[in-house]
Amino acid sequence: MNTNNLLIGIGAAVLIGGVAFAAYDRDSSQRPEYGQVVAVDSIKESETVATPRQVCEDRIVQPLHTERGGNGGQEIDKNHDGDRLAESIQRECHTVTDRSSIERVTGYRVTYRYDHELHTIHMDHKPGNRLPIADGMAVTNNAFDNSDG
Repeated sequence: MNTNNLLIGIGAAVLIGGVAFAAYDRDSSQRPEYGQVVAVDSIKESETVATPRQVCEDRIVQPLHTERGGNGGQEIDKNHDGDRLAESIQRECHTVTDRSSIERVTGYRVTYRYDHELHTIHMDHKPGNRLPIADGMAVTNNAFDNSDG
């Protein structure tokens, strides 16, 4: 008789465990599944931009002293004021190119935990704290932040 009681007890435990597992499995299939985001790294692209600009400087030019009447003397006479030579200002310009580096974010490398495993995906936008999971895969177009609850 002891054996019958023991078999009835084991049978009841197996039956109760099976019902509990079935209820849990049915319940978990109806609620949405999520992966927990554990790391987000920006994927950046660097680009060098060249920007030309003009730089001008004024230079003081002192004319050479030549004798009057020579070919060059006629030019210098324009700057001649009595006994002294007048200085003139000459503007010199040249183009310089400034180079700068621009960095822009092109996407995100997202690591998330789902079913006790780490997975890494690339996304075009920054995710929230969780990613919805469908058929074992992260649904990246619905990522949202559920930090409130």
